[in-house]
Amino acid sequence: MHFWNFPGERDDKTSGEKTVGIHHINIVVTDLEESGKLFQLFGFTVVNEKTIQGNWLDKLTGLQGVEADFLSLAHKDSPITMELLQYKNPIGSSDPRGKRGLTPFPI
Repeated sequence: MHFWNFPGERDDKTSGEKTVGIHHINIVVTDLEESGKLFQLFGFTVVNEKTIQGNWLDKLTGLQGVEADFLSLAHKDSPITMELLQYKNPIGSSDPRGKRGLTPFPI
């Protein structure tokens, strides 16, 4: 998830930022096409579809040579975008325990 923050607004529990909303939610899937179809059944529409890779993604995941297929979906009744990722390299497993990189957030 990506949170919107306003710098400078603080309370005793934050380091200077206040969360005000969610911009998007990333979900790692094993079948991008079928997962995209499922979200479309709930009224989501495809906004963007591409393959992502590069140093920024390697740094974000803590892995080398990361490549993933990416699908962004939006719903007319929500400002939150759903982003689905299917990793092509490295190929993940259905059991993420003990793996480096980002931890899936099951829904």
